[in-house]
Amino acid sequence: MGQTSSNAVLSKARALYGQRLRFEDWMALLDCSSVNDIATYLKAHTVYRSVLVSIDEFHIHRGQLEACLRERLFSESAKLARYDLDLGEHVSAYLLQKLEIQMILRCITRLNSGQMEDPFFLIPESAAHQTEIDEKALHTLSSYDQLLHALSHTQYEKILLSFAPKNPEEQIDYTGIESALWIDLMQRLYQVIYKETKGQTREELLRIFDDYIDLSNYSRIIRLKRTYHADPDQIKSLLLPFGSLKKETLDRMAAAESEKEVAEIMQTTRVGKRTLSTPHKDPDDLIFYIEYHDCRKKIRFSPNPSVVLFSYVFLLQSELHDLTTLIEGVRYQLQKAEIQNLLNPERFSGRSS
Repeated sequence: MGQTSSNAVLSKARALYGQRLRFEDWMALLDCSSVNDIATYLKAHTVYRSVLVSIDEFHIHRGQLEACLRERLFSESAKLARYDLDLGEHVSAYLLQKLEIQMILRCITRLNSGQMEDPFFLIPESAAHQTEIDEKALHTLSSYDQLLHALSHTQYEKILLSFAPKNPEEQIDYTGIESALWIDLMQRLYQVIYKETKGQTREELLRIFDDYIDLSNYSRIIRLKRTYHADPDQIKSLLLPFGSLKKETLDRMAAAESEKEVAEIMQTTRVGKRTLSTPHKDPDDLIFYIEYHDCRKKIRFSPNPSVVLFSYVFLLQSELHDLTTLIEGVRYQLQKAEIQNLLNPERFSGRSS
């Protein structure tokens, strides 16, 4: 990458990160009593006005608001990616595949439950031309065969074919499909990292994603034990085959008798020693907190444009995740303190400013 392009990525990413929501914004949003109030505040006082300028904030639906916020994630990431000649195009592909996976999993949840859902869209308008999936068609599906037909021209067909139920009454294997889709995504990502980067850039990116996957596998083990009472062989079959944790360590955690024992084993690893002391209510929280903490450091101090680009994207995803959580909390009329407890505590520590 040329020096001019490198400098452009570094300066633009840091400038964009400077436009993030601050402590006072989060406190003001927590004071909102409706989705309309949130939309009004974001439109009047924050950088999200760029994607809310044409909407009627007084009559906006929760799904419409969340779609607008995702629009900024895609548009800002795409603008920045143009300056990174190494990984820029792959950032948009990564974000799109994550949303496509969410679409498919949401559809499977609906098929398993037999209940209809709010027909709001995950794919932003600016990215609609990039996906091969007809999201509107997914909202009207009533069977797994119809889902397979809808995905017949996509990279997901082969994965879902292997999970086809033997009869219409059989529950769809949500957990198995979720694992297979994430493995496909991460495999593509690691291939890109090894093919397109080298040296310190590759090392930094691998550390970011290895830590992410290690914590994801730790969280997944606990979730499978807690929710599904899965046995060790089931658990091992559903873990992501990437990251820095040794197979022996993952096997021991899968065979552990309790969540406490899983945590004690994780505590002996590099990533566990560094992360498990972080206050958290659920293992999934660790993924967001550590990703936020690490990427905040990378965006400020890394000299590598691709690392700074991915760090910015992660930080924007983290902000979007908390905004979506806040919107849902207000929608369901949770108390202010309850909603705040669901958000990244760093938003309120004063260190995120």
